[in-house]
Amino acid sequence: FVSCCCLMDGPESHGAKDLSSANDAPLYCFNYLIDKCRMSKCPRLHVADPKATLADIQQCLCPNDGQCRVRICPYQHKPPPATVPRPPPKRPRADFVAAKPSGVAAGVEAPARDGPVFSFSPIGYAKSCYREKHGTPRQTGLVPSSWAIIELPKGEKFSQAVDGLEQFSHVWLVYVFDRAHDRAADWHPYIETPRETRTTKVGVFACRSPDRPNPIGLSVVTLERVVRGRGQPTRIHVKGVDLLDNTPILDIKPYIPYADCVPSATAGWIHDDVPNYEVHFNPEVKVPSDFEALLVDTLCIDPRPVPQKKRWPVGSPDSEQQTFSFRLADWDVLWEIRAGQFWVTALTPLANIAPPASVSAPAPAPSPDNAPT
Repeated sequence: FVSCCCLMDGPESHGAKDLSSANDAPLYCFNYLIDKCRMSKCPRLHVADPKATLADIQQCLCPNDGQCRVRICPYQHKPPPATVPRPPPKRPRADFVAAKPSGVAAGVEAPARDGPVFSFSPIGYAKSCYREKHGTPRQTGLVPSSWAIIELPKGEKFSQAVDGLEQFSHVWLVYVFDRAHDRAADWHPYIETPRETRTTKVGVFACRSPDRPNPIGLSVVTLERVVRGRGQPTRIHVKGVDLLDNTPILDIKPYIPYADCVPSATAGWIHDDVPNYEVHFNPEVKVPSDFEALLVDTLCIDPRPVPQKKRWPVGSPDSEQQTFSFRLADWDVLWEIRAGQFWVTALTPLANIAPPASVSAPAPAPSPDNAPT
């Protein structure tokens, strides 16, 4: 046996009881003696019995019916606590991989706190009418006739995942700015806003610029229809988009008016000053009927990048007869500024434009009317 831990402060301080009337007998803990009975498989006492007394333990351990010189400390007179097995650690979800960051590159500010790094895979891709950054609206809803088709992989899971989605008029799209500048290693806290009249910058978290620490976008769009077919990809047709073609989609959520709409919200430094210029066509320009609304809605808000707007502002003499271009759906569009109005001077199908050397031609974007279902 080993000495009782109660001897550290003296047996009297814990009320040690002399069971053998021998003051010089060794003192032992009740829990220790219980363990001793368990190891020796004592037939005279059930060690799990909560009503076991100190005398029972003494008699169990003494072959002379309790006449040996053994003292037991009653301070810990209670059965040992049951050992509860710890649950196994939770496994990471299947849709992301969690790992500790291996380190921070030299000269880069360390993150605010250590934590797991998440890696997500797209659930699908958006086939959009906007082929390049120049010409794409800054926000959703600015061009109501703009469209995109969210194509999900084949399989029963994704087909079942959209059950009930067609009951909603609008949906949220969570996606990746995959063609934005890589700011993961070196991002800037201030962003120049896309307003040609502003000269100040704002914090990256106070704007919706795609150049962010994590290039994740969020847009609410109009849901047109959901098309499913056996052995075919699931396609979700939406309108009023601001997505580039082949944008990776991370998630789709329904828009709930009572939860998502905040009538009392304020827009901070952003003002409702979206332009609306008149759009005309040269007589020789033949515009397809299914393309005219999209072209007019996109061009009337002046889709030029900020540097062009600052160099050739509408109404200035320098902007007169200046030719601009952008690509929209299957067309290359040329247009001019004349007396504060926009005039389309030429439309060329992208299929008729030879790509540069060693660069493959982009695949034509399907229109919302003749898209495969």
